[in-house]
Amino acid sequence: MCSRQPSGGRSKYQKKHPEWRCKVDSKKSGCDCRIVIKLYHHTPTILGRYEEEHSHKVGLANLAYMRMSHVAREEIRSMLELKIDCREIVCK
Repeated sequence: MCSRQPSGGRSKYQKKHPEWRCKVDSKKSGCDCRIVIKLYHHTPTILGRYEEEHSHKVGLANLAYMRMSHVAREEIRSMLELKIDCREIVCK
């Protein structure tokens, strides 16, 4: 599932102050890109389907919306401190 696709259904969380609004809008856009894998315990068959069409820009234009592990973030930070070119970091 694309990180810009909402998941989990409606939240059961009740806001203490529903009149308060977030300063930053949601990054969720309803993207349909996903991988569906079905396993059946009674047979060795595995079925899969990949929907590759995104409803938003991908690549560098989508970088601000991507999830990144803390380890990867620190590795990128250290490479930038070593003055490694940004394009070389993105290619790795």
